Amino acid sequence: MVAQVLEQNPNNHFVAIANAQAQANNTLYAPAIFHRAFGRFTTGTNIINPNNTPVNVSVTYYASDGTVYPTTPFSLETKAVASIYQGGDSGNGLPAGGLVDNFAGSAIISTSGGGVVLVVNESGGITPSGAALSGTYGAAASGSGRVGLPVMANNGFGYVTGATIMNTSGQPVSGNVQYYNTDGSLQGGPQPFNIGAHASQLVYQGDSSLPNPFYGEAIVTQVGGPNNSLIVTTNALSASFFYTYTEPNQ
Repeated sequence: MVAQVLEQNPNNHFVAIANAQAQANNTLYAPAIFHRAFGRFTTGTNIINPNNTPVNVSVTYYASDGTVYPTTPFSLETKAVASIYQGGDSGNGLPAGGLVDNFAGSAIISTSGGGVVLVVNESGGITPSGAALSGTYGAAASGSGRVGLPVMANNGFGYVTGATIMNTSGQPVSGNVQYYNTDGSLQGGPQPFNIGAHASQLVYQGDSSLPNPFYGEAIVTQVGGPNNSLIVTTNALSASFFYTYTEPNQ
């Protein structure tokens, strides 16, 4: 059985769609966590305990510069949901991490006593055309050494994308991003990256050497550091639409 969840708030035009996660895990990675980042984007996380017993949960945030923001562990009751809003000091009595303005980083959720599932909502207000800048992605339980990104754009069909690459390991990793045209041909040379322990790095296609317009794909390959450490969340924005996807996921 599979399931998909639609979230909608008519008051602020927020709309997001998420696939239900197949199983709970004791460690989950959220590559894109924001607190008024890029002028307007803030996230909120929903942590669900599907077990028949309470679980203990720890959330730790990591900035791209290596700063760590630990939070106070808490107990999540049977079948309960913890909604943590990164835009404030706390959400429903739970710690949001005291994140600074313009925070764009990652989070690791660890549990004991049972696994959890996690969905992250992103919100950035309303476009001039009245569309909501809102998206949702499910946290991933593990990384990969090679990640394919099927939609990359620099004003392609009106979209611009930004890929947030997370390093799930406790050591620095290096790698590169190689773009491809829709016919499979290479678009430029590989773009290198270096990411600190548990941190994430934004690769914005609007700032890259890609032609304008460009619409194609990319392969992110790890070349140094502990194996299978990469998770990538991609945001795609046009004048009227915004959506999010994460690779690899469950």
